[in-house]
Amino acid sequence: MRMLMNTLDFSSIMGIVKESDLLGSLWLLLQGMVGIFLVMLVILLVVVVLGRTTGAHRGNGENSRKE
Repeated sequence: MRMLMNTLDFSSIMGIVKESDLLGSLWLLLQGMVGIFLVMLVILLVVVVLGRTTGAHRGNGENSRKE
């Protein structure tokens, strides 16, 4: 007896992959990418805030050193 499969269901080495499993894994992938992006934004904000609060500045040439 042959099972009826949805259009996105397919057979792999490990067995039948259902459409719901595929969409669930894509949702987890999206959540992971958004999480990585948010962590990168937090790190960027911390670096910017620390740069402004510590008064670090970049000088070039003669004006950067005071003797």
